[in-house]
Formats: sequence, structure tokens, C-alpha cells
Amino acid sequence: MLFNNYIKKILIGFLLLSSMASFSNEASRRGELIKVIDLELREVTRLNKQTRTSNPDLLLRMAELLLEKARLVKELENAQFVQLDAEKRQKIDKRKFFSKSNNYFVQAQKTCQLILKKFPRFKGKSDVYYIMAYNAKEFQQDKKAQNYFARSVKSSGKTSFTSTRSKIALAEIYFNQGQYKKAIPLYENAFRNKKFRDKWYTKDSYNLAWSYYRSGREKKAISLMREAYKLSKSPKYVDMSFSIERDLAYFYTDSGQVNQAVKFYKSIGKNIASNLLKVSTYLMNRGKYSQAEKTLKQALNYKVSEEEEIEINIKLLSLYERFGKYYSHQKVARTLLKYYQQKKLNPEQVKALEYQLKRISGIVQKQVSGKQYKKQKKTLYSKAKLAVGYFALLSEFDPLNAYKYTFLGAETYYAAGMNNSAVEEYSQSLKRAQDINNEKYIKLSNEGMMAALAGKNISKRSKDKYIEVAYLNSLREDPRSKQADKIYQRLFSLYFAKGDIPSCEKTLLSYKSNFPRSYSTQEAMLAKVMDHYKKKGDIAGIKAWVARINAGDFKVSSNYAKKVKMTVLTMQFENVESASSKGDKKKALALYVAIYKDPSTDGEAKKNASYNIATLFHELGDTYRSYGWSKRALSHMTPKNVKKFQASFLVIANDLFNHQKITESVDLYASVLEKLCGERSSNKAVFLKNAVVVALASGDDAKARDVLDSAYRCNISTAKIDEMELEFLNYEIEKKNWSSAVKQVEKLSRSSSIYPQLIYPLGKVRNAYLAAGRVSNARSIENDIQSFYSKIKNKKSLQLEALDEVASIRIQGLERRVDQLKGFELSFPDKKFNELLKKKFSALDGLTSEAISIMNIGSGKGIIKSYAMLIDAYNYLINEIDKFSPPGKSPEYVTSFKNSMKNLVKPLIAKASDFKKEATKQISTNKILSEDNQLVLFEGGFSPEFIPGNSGVLMDKGGQR
Repeated sequence: MLFNNYIKKILIGFLLLSSMASFSNEASRRGELIKVIDLELREVTRLNKQTRTSNPDLLLRMAELLLEKARLVKELENAQFVQLDAEKRQKIDKRKFFSKSNNYFVQAQKTCQLILKKFPRFKGKSDVYYIMAYNAKEFQQDKKAQNYFARSVKSSGKTSFTSTRSKIALAEIYFNQGQYKKAIPLYENAFRNKKFRDKWYTKDSYNLAWSYYRSGREKKAISLMREAYKLSKSPKYVDMSFSIERDLAYFYTDSGQVNQAVKFYKSIGKNIASNLLKVSTYLMNRGKYSQAEKTLKQALNYKVSEEEEIEINIKLLSLYERFGKYYSHQKVARTLLKYYQQKKLNPEQVKALEYQLKRISGIVQKQVSGKQYKKQKKTLYSKAKLAVGYFALLSEFDPLNAYKYTFLGAETYYAAGMNNSAVEEYSQSLKRAQDINNEKYIKLSNEGMMAALAGKNISKRSKDKYIEVAYLNSLREDPRSKQADKIYQRLFSLYFAKGDIPSCEKTLLSYKSNFPRSYSTQEAMLAKVMDHYKKKGDIAGIKAWVARINAGDFKVSSNYAKKVKMTVLTMQFENVESASSKGDKKKALALYVAIYKDPSTDGEAKKNASYNIATLFHELGDTYRSYGWSKRALSHMTPKNVKKFQASFLVIANDLFNHQKITESVDLYASVLEKLCGERSSNKAVFLKNAVVVALASGDDAKARDVLDSAYRCNISTAKIDEMELEFLNYEIEKKNWSSAVKQVEKLSRSSSIYPQLIYPLGKVRNAYLAAGRVSNARSIENDIQSFYSKIKNKKSLQLEALDEVASIRIQGLERRVDQLKGFELSFPDKKFNELLKKKFSALDGLTSEAISIMNIGSGKGIIKSYAMLIDAYNYLINEIDKFSPPGKSPEYVTSFKNSMKNLVKPLIAKASDFKKEATKQISTNKILSEDNQLVLFEGGFSPEFIPGNSGVLMDKGGQR
């Protein structure tokens, strides 16, 4: 037991030696210590060998000696390593270089592990774990150190020295990790054993106080910190007073007890303001801006010099910048500016003030010009005033650049839409720039002033006060710049709005002198002046300008001169309109012709004059001149102009047609259509139809074809185009150009909607081919007709003539069936007779079905022709059966045969009679006029060609000769 205590004391001694720094020569101190350790280590090793490592106390001592030697060797190696060149240090193998110290550490660790393994119930285990923990801590293995310290605490007595130091070491680890709730009970348990307190008690108390504070136990933290502060005055303990003075004040201020911090500094006789300034820095670094502000404000109350006040305000400036409290920031900046003007700021403070003023002014100005506050007008205006306040401070801070800062203030107001305030600032900036002859800012200020004056919500007072001066001043500076071009125009408009025409004329002359080639702008200005004279009816004033132009006093482009002359002509037009309104059309015509022929008249005036001349000639009944002037008017007009006057041109063209001026009417229809081609107008189809129909009627098919072909690009409906192509088809048929007609049909057949209109014309071609004996061509046409007919869904839309043509083709098949019926005769013997009779009836049935099918087409002529052929066929078969007498038979047989045949033909006779009645009814009801009517009504007998009524009179076609 005595040996154990002896060893423990030596251990403590060696561990404390590692913290000493009083040797004059560190290397020699470490060398001497290593010699002492080696002596004892050899002795302990010898004893261990004698006892065959059966004594755990000896092994523990060996581990302690090895650990201490390892630390001392490591310090020597570190000193040697630092002395090496940087390149050598980079290339060296650190593991090999530090192998000696590492070897001792490993031996110490293995010795401890041997103790734990061989003597698991060793009472000094806590010391073993403590050494292992210390070893791990040296190697910065915090997790291992934490684990071993925890084991040391667990395996030691609650009130032992090892337990106390292990608890403090473990608590320090938790403290450094920020696990304050785990550190607190360890520190508290360790502190209960007052006999083991060492000089580090003040430092450990400092850590525990912070742990309390971080856990929200401010009162305990403050109490313990004050106790540590008192003990720091004792030589027995490490002096922590410097850190405590700072941190205790932080505890007070952070918990809202700034007055207690002040009281504390008073009690210890320290400079309150200076120390509160330090606390505020700490609070700011921790992000405690509100507490820092309160601390600094309290510090101002205890300042003892202007230097302290300046320093505190500089700190407040930085705080408000971080905190975003710009209004307070500006107030502090104004205070510091006064000290700056009194030259009481040091260079660093001047830099800080300048930096803060420029930075915050830039931030606030950016907020004003950004999108964040655009809809929050009240906030936006407040921000703008704040930014301008900063620029005002900068103007005082740096008077040489005051013009620049005033200009930035004006720009800020302008960005906020505060144009009235902006104008005033621009005016100040302009004056300051003029004082130092700064051309750049003179120009910028002028431009800004004019932009603000042109902005929204500008008051009449501001305009009246600044605008004319701004314009004139800008023109004096630079009368020929791009900006001057705009200013001249605005100044001209300003004078014109006031009715100050002499000033307008002076401005125009000056503008012409500086911008001689800006003809369009000169024209606009002159037009306003001329318009003024025109409204006043002052033709003398207008002529005075014309005289100037002619004399060369006022040089303008030729186009501009024409514009001026046209003003005079416009007044002449007023005379024309006056004559027209009074009904004096001839006088109006003469005036319009004079305007048109005037060399100075421009295209627009020529257009209006020629159109009016055309309409006047039309109204006077002069169709020839009306046509000629219409063509001239069209040559001057754009498509939109023609669209506007299309109704008038249609009336003129129709009138030409009515007066038998066919060629001229077609030409005018076509010309208007050509102009309207790209426009949206329902009249395009009207002009097309009139041009094509009239041209065809006059036999000019080439002109009609040209017009129609050009119309395909004019976006006219397909139905209207097809209608005109049908006109061409009818024209070709009328002219008996059969081949051309067939080609026209081929062209039209591409549209199925036109099929109903193609059948009747094709029927005419077919009939012509049949009449000419061109049967094969006729059959081809018949196929086309039947094909078109089969594809028409709504057959009721067909013309009656078209139905007649379809029925005519189908009747050819019916005629073949009739020929088939009549193509063979009845004969005996009985069996043959019966077969032939059956064949006759079968043919009659087919003929009947075909006839009914033709009747369903709906052609009147087809219906009557079908009935006539049915009646004829039935009558033919009735007669053939009735007249047939079996040859070589007895009279009795013949009589019997005839009687049986009478019974057979009775239904046929009835059917034939029914057909005749139906046909007669159809003729009467549907008023069918057909050459085949007589075949039904008179069954092929004599019939008069004309049957007049009771009062009818027959006359020769030529009348009386």
C-alpha cells in the first residue's frame, strides 16, 4: 500500500512536470528528465523480471514511465522536425521519423493492456485507464480518450484523486464537444472533493460556468463566474480574470442585464465604456445584434472621452449595417461626420466611415431601383429619401465630388418615380457640375432633368420652373448631338403648346441650321407651323414660308418643299370641296384636274384627285373619261385604297357595260380584281364573275381565261371559281368546240361537288357525237355521265335536263330488252311452245323491272318513254299470243287452246291498261311535255301536232307576208 502511494505521487509529479515551462534550456531539461526516467525504468524492469510480471503495481509504474518518456522523446523529435527545411519536411517519412516516440507510446499502451488482461481485478485499474486515456488524448484520439476516462471514473472510488481528475478530463472533453448537459454533473462531482483542487480549478470553473450558461442556467453561470473571478486573484490558481471580465459582462448583457454589467465594471474599477465595447464585439460575432445595440448605447452613457464616443459610434455603424437598421445607421453616420469635419477621426475611422456611407447608400439605392418595393409606394418613397440622405452626407464628406453624389440622389428619386424631387436634385447637380466645369455631369444632369420632366406625376410648377431652362441649357452645351435632336423637338412642342409661334419658328430655323439633313423632323415642325396658319386661315403666313423656300433663305429638301407647296394645294382642295357641295361639278372637275397636273402634287394627292375626277365624270354621264380616270386612280392606289373605294369602281364598270362599252368594262373589272387580289373582300367574286361573263359574252375567251387563271391566287372560294369554269364549259358547248368542252369537263371533274352541273353539258356533247356518227366518243361520254350520276348523293339537286340525259342513256338498254322480246316467235310442239312462252314472260319481267328503274331516275321524258315501251311490249305479246294458232291440230283442240290463252293474256291486258292510266296521270299531274306522249295517248295512231284551246289561233311562224 505504501509502495502504491509512493508510485502515485511520483506519477503525479511526472505528469505535472510535463506542464512546466521554467527551464532555460528545453532540450537539456528533456534530456535530464529522460535520464532520470531511464534509471527508474531499468530498476522497475529488473524488479518485474524478478517477480515475472506478477506485480501489477510494478507494471503500472512501468507504463507510467514509458508514457512520460514517450512524451519527452516526442517533444525532442518535434523540435528537430521544425528545424528542417520545408522541402525536406514535405518529403520525409513522418512515420519513420517519429518511430522512436511512437514505439514508447505503443509499449506503454501494451503494458496497460497487459495489466488489464492479466489482473482484471486489479484495484488500480482506474490509474491504468487514466494513463491509457491520457495516451489517447496525446494522439488526439478523442473517442478513445473519452471511453478510457469514463472507465477510469467507473472503476475508481468516488472520492479518489484519480476519479476527480478523470471526471474533470472527461467533462472537458464533453465541454469541447458542446455537450454541456453531460459535462455539468462531472464537473459538479469533481468539485465536491475540495482536497484535490489544483491551480486549474479557476479554468475548470470557467468551463462549468459556460456550461451552465449554454444550458440556460444564467444565474448559476453568473454566480460561479464571479467566484472564479475572486479566486483568480489568488496565486494558488491560474488567473482567468481577463476572460472572466469579458465573459461575465457578456452573460449580463446577453440576458438583458446590461446595468449589472455596468455595476460589475464599476465594482472592479474598470473602464465601463471600453469593456462594454469589447462585450459588444463578442455579442456581434455571436449574432446577438439586439443585445449588442443595447450594450453600445449603454457604453455611450459611460464614455469618458470623444475618442471613446467615436469608437463606440464606429462599432454602432458596423452593427446597424449588419442588422439592416439603416435609419439608425444614418443618424450615427451624421454624428461621426461632424467629428470628421472637426478632424477628430483617425485614418482607419475615416476609411470605415467612408466605406459605410458608400456601401449603405449603394444598398438602399439598389433596393429603390429593384423590383422588391415597386408596389409598396410608401416604403419605396421612404427608401428613396433615405438613400438621398446618404448621398447628402457623402456630399459633405467629399465636397469635391458633391456634384456626383447629388446626381446619384436625383437618379434615386427618378428610379422611385418621385420626379418632382428628382428635378430639384438634378438642378442642384447641374449647378455644382457647372461650378467646376465638369462636362460629363453637366450633360448627365441635363438629360436626367429632362427625363424627370417627361415622367409621370410631374407637377405643373416643376415643369414651368425647369423645363424651358433645361432645354435651352442643354442646347447651349451641345446643339448638334443626338440628344439635342430630341430636345429641339421637345422645345418646339413646348412653344407650340403655349401658342408661341415666333419662338417655334426660331427653334425650327435653329434646328435646320444644326440638323440640315433631318428633313422628316423639319417637315413635322413646319407642318405644325403651317397647320397653325391654316387653322387661322392665314394664307399669307403660308405663302411667306413658301417665299422663304423659293428665295433659299430656308433650305429644305425637294420632297420637303413639295410638302410645303401641298399645304397651299390643300387649301385649294377646300375650294374644290366647296364647289362640289354647291353642285358645281364642272368647276370642281377643273380644280381637281389642275391639282392633278400640278408638278408639285404628290402621289397621295394625285390619287385623291384622280378618283374624284373619275366619280365626277361618271356622275356627269361621261363614261369614256370616267373609265380613263378610273384607270389612273387605280395606278395610284394601294390594294387597301381600292378596297375602300371598290363599290364606286363596281358602279362605274357596270355603267360601262350598260353603255355597251364591253371591252372597257371587262378591263376595269379585271383591274380592280387584280388590286383586290390579296385583300379580304366579298366583292372579289363579283368582279371575277362580271369580268368572265362579259368577256365570254363578247367572244373574248382569251381575256376571260386570263382573268380566271389569275383569280386562282386571290383566295376566292372554290365554288365561285368552279362556277366560272362552268361558264367556260357552256361557252365551249355553245361554240360547238366539243374537244375543248371535254377538256373543260376533265378539269372540272376534279371536284365532286360540281358533278351535278356536268351531266347536262356532257349530254349535249354526247348528242352531238351521236349526230356526227362518232359513236365510240359518245359511248365514252355516256360512261362519264353514268359515273358522275352514281357518285352524286343528293340526286334531287340535278337539273331536269340532266335527268333526261341519264334516262336517255338507260333507255338504250330498255330498247335492247324490247328487241330481245321481239327477237323470237312462238311455235309448236307443246313443249317447245311452253318453253318459248316462259322465255317471253321472263323477258317481259326483266323489261318491266328495267323500265321501273328508269322511271325512278325522275326524268319526265324517261318516265313517258318507259311507259310507252312497256305498253308496246305488253301489247305485242298479247297480240302474238292471241294470233297464235297451233298448226296441224283439230278445231276442237284449237278452240280449247285459244280459250286457255285468253285466260293467260287477261292479266297482261289489265297491266297494259294500268300502265296507260299511270302514264296518262303522270303526264297530267306533272305536266310532262314529251314527244313520246302521243305513243301513250294515241298508241302510235294519228295525233295532231298542235292542240290549241277553244280560243287558240294557229299562225304561221313568219306571220302574214
